[in-house]
Amino acid sequence: MKHPKHLLLPLSLLLAAENCRAELVAHYKFDEPASATTALNEVAGASTGAVGTAVTTGVTGISGNAYSFVGDTASQDDIVDMENASFFPAIQTSGRLSFSAWIKTTDTTGNRNTVVFAGDNTSSNVYADLGVAAAVAGFEGSASARNRPAGAIAAQQTGIYSRPAVLPVNDDEWHHLVMTVDLSAARLELWVDGVLANTQTMGTANFPTFNNFEIGRLGRSSPVDPYSGLIDDVQVYDHVLTPTQIAYLKNNPGQSYNPEDTDLDGLDDAWEILYFDDITSQSGDDDPDLDGATNLQEQEAETNPTIADTDGDGLPDGAEINDHFTDPLNPDTDGDGLFDGAEVNDHFTDPNNPDSDFDSLPDGWEVANSLNPRSADGNDGDFGDPDSDGLDNFGEYDFGINSTDPWNPDTDGDGLLDGQENRSGSWGGIDFTGTDPLNPDTDGDGLLDGQENPDAGYAAGVRPGTDPNLFDTDLDGFGDGEEFASGSDPTDIDSIPVMAKGLIAHYKFDEPASATEAVNALANSPGAVGSSVVTGVPGISGNAYQFPNSATQASIVDMGNAAFFTDIKSSKAITLTAWVKTTDTNNGRNVAVYAGSDTVANSYIDLGLSGQAPNTGAANGRLRPAGDSNITEIFSTPVLVNNDEWRHLAVTIDLAAGNISLYVDGTLAATQIPLNGAPFLPAFNNFEIGRLGRSGGSGITDPFGGLIDDVQVYNEALSASRIQFLHANPGKTTDEDHDRLDDQWEIDHFGDITLYDGTDDPDDDGFDNEAEESAGTDPDDPADFPGSSPSSLRVTAVRIDGGGNVVIDFIGASESTYNVTKSSDLLTFVPLVPPLTATTDGNGVGQAIVPADEASEPSEFYRIED
Repeated sequence: MKHPKHLLLPLSLLLAAENCRAELVAHYKFDEPASATTALNEVAGASTGAVGTAVTTGVTGISGNAYSFVGDTASQDDIVDMENASFFPAIQTSGRLSFSAWIKTTDTTGNRNTVVFAGDNTSSNVYADLGVAAAVAGFEGSASARNRPAGAIAAQQTGIYSRPAVLPVNDDEWHHLVMTVDLSAARLELWVDGVLANTQTMGTANFPTFNNFEIGRLGRSSPVDPYSGLIDDVQVYDHVLTPTQIAYLKNNPGQSYNPEDTDLDGLDDAWEILYFDDITSQSGDDDPDLDGATNLQEQEAETNPTIADTDGDGLPDGAEINDHFTDPLNPDTDGDGLFDGAEVNDHFTDPNNPDSDFDSLPDGWEVANSLNPRSADGNDGDFGDPDSDGLDNFGEYDFGINSTDPWNPDTDGDGLLDGQENRSGSWGGIDFTGTDPLNPDTDGDGLLDGQENPDAGYAAGVRPGTDPNLFDTDLDGFGDGEEFASGSDPTDIDSIPVMAKGLIAHYKFDEPASATEAVNALANSPGAVGSSVVTGVPGISGNAYQFPNSATQASIVDMGNAAFFTDIKSSKAITLTAWVKTTDTNNGRNVAVYAGSDTVANSYIDLGLSGQAPNTGAANGRLRPAGDSNITEIFSTPVLVNNDEWRHLAVTIDLAAGNISLYVDGTLAATQIPLNGAPFLPAFNNFEIGRLGRSGGSGITDPFGGLIDDVQVYNEALSASRIQFLHANPGKTTDEDHDRLDDQWEIDHFGDITLYDGTDDPDDDGFDNEAEESAGTDPDDPADFPGSSPSSLRVTAVRIDGGGNVVIDFIGASESTYNVTKSSDLLTFVPLVPPLTATTDGNGVGQAIVPADEASEPSEFYRIED
């Protein structure tokens, strides 16, 4: 392929320089005494200003006196008004302007508090202004500058701010502000205390209509944005001030930049004073820093005559001005990544040409990557491929955007050659993977890009068969790396990891008053506390939260897309518990805890109480997996819970058993079997406390009014005895050490809850404690969990396919046959009728499919055995 050749040269430094003598057209020193009514102009014949009655004159300034502006209103009394100033034609003619002012303020209110305004007092948003963005979000206390020639159009909508380049200026210290506008360059600049803080290329390179000049507010057709604080020494120029001239104004408050040359040595008096403190010690032909450039040359070039190498690039100013014709204020004149001095002295490249050998590779990039910047041949040229990765140097350079290493065939070490990773973001085959050659895990799923290949197919424990551009290839809510590591198929939406069951969230609500975050004791998914929710209220255990019965965001606790939702998706079971104290019956449902989708209409589980007959005041639990069908709803009627007493509520849902149950104060109040034909859970992505946060229909609604405490979530349907324990022990969980093992089960088998956790296997039978607890077997007896040695047999995923069959994926010994048995009580397992077996392949991967008619019982358990 032929590469486009680029000759990228900097703007010539030999263009005829325009007259940069800055002509002062207005200078308001503000040195008038107290009670002055006119602001004088130091420029003869130029407009003076009418001082408003609320402006205080004669205040001590940065130089002499200053004016104090109240800034309470934007009325005429609060400003200095020059009206249609006489100097406007000079600005319009030159196409350039500079505003300079000293300010001292502590203002933290308002939008842009305008110091200097020049614009149209008959049309909205037509002006140029300089001031302080006291309370603009993200730029609080910044200096601000704008040029808006044609109203609120996008190209000039915001102007520029001085942050983050410099610190805020509303610190009660004197600061020097300068804004410049150059129409020929379409450039706006903002300077603070002699430092260039920001620039903008203007989309509309015009000046506003100038018919009004004011100090102290934004004097447009509807005056706003008053300034509060001190202002001194306002100057206006009809040219763009140079950095040297700005430095002079900053170092000499009260003085204007005067280009006068009193001693006729060719040097501006002000320039000599800035660098030498007098006008007589140096002449235009002198060279005090011995850099080969005379003072006259340094003044013209804007360099520092007391420093031999102003830009620090390794070339003296004189050599840049007289020999190499580079920019003595820019260390890298051609922008190729090499300092001018390094190009001349070390690499012998052209400092005015970013690509000395014309091979479309910048000199700096070639040097950094050990290529010869003076040769376009072989491995040094754009078609060279020194690492033989199929990507030539021009491709490795990639126009300087995240370049790869031309000497390393696999820059990111992910197992794919740089030439295969074409950054498209989508899989195009093994030669065009779409991945990022600088990121070993482009999709962030925990698998190296080189491990993923959707064309290769899935093999348990061998290859994931996934797309390296997709975090979750099968869109089942589990990352590819997580699924592959657990033995689940990351390319099959019906195959999900088997997750440990137990406590997955616990919001104690013990935070003090004015808390803004509800802590999850399991250290994930904290909740954002709305500003109308009252924290630190006495609860059933420690503190509680008080909810105001409003469906606004300010009236809830929002966990968003909680991390624990993946645990629920895997287990296909859930328990929600909460303590409530309320008299609320104001809504159809007064929702305490909600888990659902904020994008799918009416897809949620909720727990609360009813405000509707015939169940007014009863506890209420609902399962609505997707919309207005398959709704399961139960009530505690006749047991009521809106009696202003602390009541413990719990709802359990078990898809495997096909039931939903509602408990009040540890007692079963209602249950439904089956779940109205709803064999799935909602599309969880939103967890809230205090309202029904659903999507679609009537939207967010059904707020809760009253106290809520101790909200717990489990990814299993707790037994009646465990819910009785929660009622009897407010603030406690059934898993206080958060190891996914029931505390009482641990005590019964190990004597305490700290000896082991759910992933331990004390009897070394290949089944961890979580599996033993679920199966009802003895974690200390390897013989009572038949069919395996420590590593021979493991279930990796269980799912129900589209035909209602139970599909069990497992890993065992290679090319071995296993029996499938069943049990209704986890105590006795018997063969299926007819018997069912499953065989593993050479990799030990097997799959058993229990027919739908066999798997139709309300409660059935299956086991893979030798």
